[in-house]
Amino acid sequence: MPESTVEDMIYHRADEERARGDLSFAPLYQFLSEIAHRARAHERQTILDTLPQARPADKSQEWNDGYTAAVTAIIHTCLMRSFTG
Repeated sequence: MPESTVEDMIYHRADEERARGDLSFAPLYQFLSEIAHRARAHERQTILDTLPQARPADKSQEWNDGYTAAVTAIIHTCLMRSFTG
């Protein structure tokens, strides 16, 4: 069975709402909100996986320590901001 895309899932959920007869956008909004939250989580994970590995080679220990501190601050800021809005 082929994997559903996000678009397929949205259309399927909209069709379910229409079939119920009393079309309400609240459940559809909740569904879309959950998908958006998952997408943001995926983006955060990509940042967490990519930034530490993007360290340039042939740098001093002091530079590497600074890079680690900067990446940690960026990741912390992104994560805290993602939970507030």
